[in-house]
Amino acid sequence: MNRLFCFCHSSGNGSNTLASVTSGLVRPFRIYTRKSSEEGLDMEFNSLDAQREACEAYIASQRSEGWVQAFLNRPLEGVWPFLWLDATYVKLREGGRIVSMAVIVAVAVNTDGRREILGITVLPSEAEAFWAEFLRSLTRRGLRGVQLVISDAQEGLKAAARKVLGAGWQRCRVHFQRNLLARVGKTHKPVVSAVVKTVFAKKDRDQAHTRWREVADHLRDRFGDVAELMDEAEHDVLAYMAFDESLRSKPHSTNPLERVNKEIKRRTNVVGIFPNREAVIRLVGALMLEQNDEWAVSRRYMPMEKLTAICNDDGETAMIAAQ
Repeated sequence: MNRLFCFCHSSGNGSNTLASVTSGLVRPFRIYTRKSSEEGLDMEFNSLDAQREACEAYIASQRSEGWVQAFLNRPLEGVWPFLWLDATYVKLREGGRIVSMAVIVAVAVNTDGRREILGITVLPSEAEAFWAEFLRSLTRRGLRGVQLVISDAQEGLKAAARKVLGAGWQRCRVHFQRNLLARVGKTHKPVVSAVVKTVFAKKDRDQAHTRWREVADHLRDRFGDVAELMDEAEHDVLAYMAFDESLRSKPHSTNPLERVNKEIKRRTNVVGIFPNREAVIRLVGALMLEQNDEWAVSRRYMPMEKLTAICNDDGETAMIAAQ
């Protein structure tokens, strides 16, 4: 067999090289000599596929680096009422050390109901100053009209979103529930989870807040830590309730970014340790360009009519969400 596969290889000292081997020689020989089980074979071939895909993305990013940079620095036209931000961590070399840094991805929905990847960056931490600088870079490119920023529990981002964008902040409902149940013993998790979900079943905003406080008081004697967290997080977790019911299924969590982050993690894990931040931007930027193209030809993510309506209410909804 003469098919040529190119894959990323991380050597023991952490340096990354690009190597080419002929299929039918090295990898199958290892499989044969190790007498791999069927499960082992699946792992081997899945690993080879991941290496090949990561390398293809890397090569594509090298060939089209101009396209990637143009994509990541393009002007942002129109109004973007909902902005999702999430991070996944990669290892890279900086200052002679191997460090872990956050790859931040920003996704937003415009008034046409279509979502786009607005930008990415690599940050040493998720402190307010770094979040603020990234958000300012988006506003310099034209980002405007953001009414709600959705993310995991990040006080730095919450403060930056209010200062830079004047937007409300939605704490991811899914992550909040996980954090809540982490404070409960295994045997009580189903009961606590069920009673908390009764809050989210409410369609009226005021009723949801009332039910939230009822649940917190109901759990207070037996699960003090749970009630305390609910007291702290009420307005952040229910911020999405300020919007029309037809819009609520998307902005209550960071789920829209879960698939994107999984793909980033899958591809970057193959590389192992990046030589610098620029290498991360090249690879992840190429992946995000590809993802953005897929979204461009898919169905609308949110109803256009309702999005246009909330953008014409002079920010009243955003002010309610920010309370």
